[in-house]
Amino acid sequence: MSKNPPDWWARAFGILGILIGLGGLVSTFFNNRWQRQVYEKSLEERIFVQLGGSYKFSSLVPAKEPEKPPKVELGVEIVNLGLQPMYLKNIIAEVGDHRATFYEHDTLDTTEPMRRLEPGEAANYKIDWPGSLTEDIDKARGRGIVEV
Repeated sequence: MSKNPPDWWARAFGILGILIGLGGLVSTFFNNRWQRQVYEKSLEERIFVQLGGSYKFSSLVPAKEPEKPPKVELGVEIVNLGLQPMYLKNIIAEVGDHRATFYEHDTLDTTEPMRRLEPGEAANYKIDWPGSLTEDIDKARGRGIVEV
């Protein structure tokens, strides 16, 4: 047997060093996993799409009835909320039984580039809508579908 007593301070510091090292490995694992999730989310395409309709009357005098039925316009606003640029190929809206195309990229025309939306940029499109918008919305139960 050795006549030197065990050095408890050295053992305590050694065990503490091992525990700190293991804690660092565990925290590094979870930190890398979290950073990978944040990076993958930053590459996602996130867009905001808002569909709206408006009536344009031919007469502004409230006492008279308008000679023509009101003109209906349907508009769509698209905002790129992602961190990467986004290219629009086509924008199609469907309300009730009607389907309308706001923008469509011609794939055969090589001189026309696709519409590019930078991060935070918005694009607005309007078209004339055939028929009555309220009837179409009632048929669709208040919902419209926009395909981007």
